[in-house]
Amino acid sequence: MIGAVLNRTNATGTTAAGSTGGSSSTTGSIASIGKDQFLKLLVTQLKNQDPLSPMKPNEFAAQLAQFTSVEQLIQLNDGMANQSAAVQISTLAGQASLGASLIGRQVVADGHQVVIPASGSAQVRVEVGASGGAGTLTISDSSGHVVATRTLGQIAGGRQTLALPSDLPAGTYSYALSVKDPNGKNVNVTTYTTGIVDAVHFDAGQIVLRMGGLKVLLGDVAEIETANDSNTTARP
Repeated sequence: MIGAVLNRTNATGTTAAGSTGGSSSTTGSIASIGKDQFLKLLVTQLKNQDPLSPMKPNEFAAQLAQFTSVEQLIQLNDGMANQSAAVQISTLAGQASLGASLIGRQVVADGHQVVIPASGSAQVRVEVGASGGAGTLTISDSSGHVVATRTLGQIAGGRQTLALPSDLPAGTYSYALSVKDPNGKNVNVTTYTTGIVDAVHFDAGQIVLRMGGLKVLLGDVAEIETANDSNTTARP
């Protein structure tokens, strides 16, 4: 019987144990060895069956039905895998098209980076929870060393723009804003990275927007503005 052949195969460590009596274990063994190997085992069984005790027709039909079911499952899995790959490619193409359309636009994305230009002042976009509180701004360099700390006084709740210290040298920095309510408890703060998109590229299967020396993921974009949009007021 083919179950015995499967069991002998298991003894060599090729596949899991199978049994003609249990359809679930046999199907699992068939799936593990593949449809071509199973068909070879079935043909070998027919060639070597005992002429005095041949396989009963209903047993043979049952094993053929198992083979057909496994083959259909394999084909279904292959079809679903191909469909999933096609959907992923289509999604990535759509994201690439969206990313390209953002070139020349200003975006606001989740993040905490900022570029201080050689001339002029820099600003950051933040969103303060609740009704705000006393704020402290911390600026760090690219190595993570704190280079400036400023006490901002009372900051209202909501999204707003904060001006950075004007005495910092030009470069790329990261920033953090700590806000505490009148009871000394931390208020939730969301920081953003803003800039004008000048290039789009792929990185590890994701769309990355480049804004000068800054990079943000397309999925982190929270707002898209025109390059000269300034609908928030800078704080001193």
